[in-house]
Amino acid sequence: MGLCYSFNVDGSLVARQAGRSYGLKVTLDAQQADYLRSMDQYYGAGFRVMVHAPGVPPILSEKGVAVSAGHHNFLAIDIKQLVNAEPSISNCGSKAMKYYTSGYSTEACRIECRTDYVIDRCGCRDLYMPNKNLRICDPPEFYLCIFPTLDEYLLGNNVCEDTCPDPCSETIYHVTPSSNPFSDNFLQEFSDLKGRNISYWSKNLVHIEIYLTSMTYEKVEKQLGYTLLQLFCDVGGAFGLLLGASLLTILEIIDFFVCQVSSVPAAKTTTKVSKVKVKPIDP
Repeated sequence: MGLCYSFNVDGSLVARQAGRSYGLKVTLDAQQADYLRSMDQYYGAGFRVMVHAPGVPPILSEKGVAVSAGHHNFLAIDIKQLVNAEPSISNCGSKAMKYYTSGYSTEACRIECRTDYVIDRCGCRDLYMPNKNLRICDPPEFYLCIFPTLDEYLLGNNVCEDTCPDPCSETIYHVTPSSNPFSDNFLQEFSDLKGRNISYWSKNLVHIEIYLTSMTYEKVEKQLGYTLLQLFCDVGGAFGLLLGASLLTILEIIDFFVCQVSSVPAAKTTTKVSKVKVKPIDP
């Protein structure tokens, strides 16, 4: 269990250019001495970072990128806009939200489903869950109710989440992470500046740079590849081709026989004349 911070929630800050010089740079202290046993089976030292559209609540356990302590981390971002086909074809759409009123997203719908499930069984909520009018669970309630209830929810049939459709249009931020460990010279200078020894900062210091790789974005639009109108056109064209070829063939056969008959010469009629020798008769 840890704290979650969001930067530029309302989207008022924009990047003027691509590259590291125009991105976000954050230096963090992991403070491993304050770590407790993880109930989420996450045992690494560092942080999880997620880049998402404004108004979309993050689900770090599923979509976050891990950044390691003792490393200089780079998160290069590529933007993709996904436009689904019309709702009657792709089953995209939205639904009325109970806690998130800024707009619909699949992540917000899923979090609301988990929130209602936990509240119904525990009477309190987790830190990241909405419904600010309800109190946050005490530490014993986390171990006795929250964690078992979430395990039960994830292993069961998520009927509520099945009713969360994909939005017809959404912006996806694809993150390409890379990192390298801090050099000894840098750690020595940082230790002299901030105090503590090199061993502490090599295990707790995290530096993150988040930036755009390009000022352009990729737009992916899903459309129906074969419509009913195209089917009728193809069937009609095929029938027209077959019927046209058959009629033409019949006409060609008739024309062939007519030509053959008309080219046969007419039979000639001849008369055979034979000579008859007549003898005179004596009186």
